[in-house]
Amino acid sequence: MPPKKRQDFSSLTINRASLGAQICTDNANRLMEAAKLLSEKGFLEFAIFAIC
Repeated sequence: MPPKKRQDFSSLTINRASLGAQICTDNANRLMEAAKLLSEKGFLEFAIFAIC
């Protein structure tokens, strides 16, 4: 029984890490999209500031 419990905990941890990475990626993609839109409208300095 204990090995099964450990297995479940491992897969849960992996799922959480995967979800965290996906959220981080989504946020980065949104930032890049916003920066692209701002730079197209001539707000390049603000776009660089938004990314950093």
